[in-house]
Amino acid sequence: MKKIIFLFLVLAILISGCSGTTEDSYVKPKADLEEPSVNEVDLPSGETGDYDDSNLEGPELSSEIKELLDKIDKVDSLEYSYSVFVKGEPGYYSHVYVKDNRMKQEIDLGSGTFKEKEYYDTVYFDLAKKTADAYCEEKDCDDRNMIIDVNYNDFYVESPFDVAENLKVGKLIGNAMHENKEVDIVEYGIDGKTVRVYIWVYRGLPLKYEVREDDELIKKVEFKSPVINDVDDEELIHQQLKN
Repeated sequence: MKKIIFLFLVLAILISGCSGTTEDSYVKPKADLEEPSVNEVDLPSGETGDYDDSNLEGPELSSEIKELLDKIDKVDSLEYSYSVFVKGEPGYYSHVYVKDNRMKQEIDLGSGTFKEKEYYDTVYFDLAKKTADAYCEEKDCDDRNMIIDVNYNDFYVESPFDVAENLKVGKLIGNAMHENKEVDIVEYGIDGKTVRVYIWVYRGLPLKYEVREDDELIKKVEFKSPVINDVDDEELIHQQLKN
């Protein structure tokens, strides 16, 4: 009987040691720090990038992090798929093009952002003037060239450029592979929440950030499949379409 109990305990230990997978595989956690969990986490709201810097908690950025972020200066334009998860809210998904002071969003119809009897699938932004024009550009739209009035702040979502610019404090806690790209992970706090930003080592671009409160994921934003320096100016301006 004692042998059976002993074998059961050994088996239980082996099973518990093998369980639990993570989204990102860590390569080299920093010394003297626990290997960070890669569960989904999120930043506070504020898609426009507006929040009070005085609420930030963490050390001044090291020269290593600053040099990493400086690489983003060589990115003149960017195309990517954007997704955001916020606890208790519907998801939002779009395909985004950014260049200079222009942005274009092609909104996924499953994003749940549309009001009753309204239909639009594309929004063009002037980031300098903070204006936005929406259109229904699909072939089955009644008028593919009619401007639909929308509020800039309702539709603007932060870009990797915004996330990098707003990274004022933080410590480098590890290095991982995320979607076949090597990323450095920077962690800081804000309003009692823990934020982790996953920065592409090759380009200095944030590819994801997560926010956690009391060990619970409350928000995650991802910038997937980035295409660097390949956005044409025409892509960022509505072109007259035939109905």
